[in-house]
Amino acid sequence: MIQVLPMPDEVVRSHERRRMIVVGVSSITEHAQRMRNQLDGDPLYKSGLPRLHLLALVSGMDPKTYAVSHSMLGAQRVAGFAGEIFEHGSERAIAFSRRLGMRIPRNNVCVCKVCMHEDFALNGFTWYRRAHQFFGLDWCFTHGARLQQIDAPNAFDQLPHRWQEEGRIVPIPTRGAMAPKSDFTKRCFEIAMALLALKAPLSCTAINTLIGREMRRLGVLVSRNGQRPQLSDRLEYPADSQWVQSQLRGNSIYHFAYNFDSPASGY
Repeated sequence: MIQVLPMPDEVVRSHERRRMIVVGVSSITEHAQRMRNQLDGDPLYKSGLPRLHLLALVSGMDPKTYAVSHSMLGAQRVAGFAGEIFEHGSERAIAFSRRLGMRIPRNNVCVCKVCMHEDFALNGFTWYRRAHQFFGLDWCFTHGARLQQIDAPNAFDQLPHRWQEEGRIVPIPTRGAMAPKSDFTKRCFEIAMALLALKAPLSCTAINTLIGREMRRLGVLVSRNGQRPQLSDRLEYPADSQWVQSQLRGNSIYHFAYNFDSPASGY
C-alpha cells in the first residue's frame, strides 16, 4: 500500500496533490479511483466515500482525526442546527465532507515564503498550510511575514516550490491589510485556529442567543431597519476601517451586512 502521510497542518488538497505526484497520476478522478482500488477489502472502506475520507484511510488515519487535522471544515461548519451537529469526518457528516471537505475559505491560495524555505531545506519539498488559508488574515503568524498568493487558476495543481520556480508566487493586494501584531489580528487568528480544532460544529441556537444577548447589552441594532449601528459596524472600533470595507464588501454605517449581522436577528 502506498502511503504519503500528511505534513503538519497540511491542508487536504495539498496532501492530495503530493500523493498524486508519488502515485504518478494527474487526474483527480483517476487518483480517487486508485484509492478506492487500494482500499478494496479494507474493513473501514465502503462505496461512496468522499475524497476526504479516502485520503484519510490510505494514510492509515481515522477520517474524523484526519478532518480535524487537515481539512478546514471547522472554519466552514462553525455552527449547525439541531440534528446536524455531526462530528467532522464522521459517517453521519459525509454530505458535508463531500461538499466542503476539500475547500478552503479564501478565494486565493496563499503561502509564506519563509515557511517554504524552511520546509524545502528540511524535507526537500513544500506544502500548503491551513493557517495560511483564512479569509482576511494575510500574515504568517509563525514568522510575521506577509503571505503571498499563487498566480494560477488552479493553485493546487503544483506544490508551492514549483510555482516559485515559475515565478507564479506574487504579493497579495495591500488594500485593507490588517497589521500583523495588532490585538484584533491576533484575536482573529486565535479564534480561527480554535475553530479548526473543534471536533464538531457548535450549536447555532446557542451561539445566536449569546450574540443577540450581547448585542442588546451594547445597544446594537438587532434587525434590518433602524438608525442604530449594526454588529458589523462595531468592527470599525478595533479593526482597520479599510480591512472592514474589504472583508464586508463595501459595508457602510447602518448597512446590513447579511452574513455578519443576520445570525443574531430574532434572538
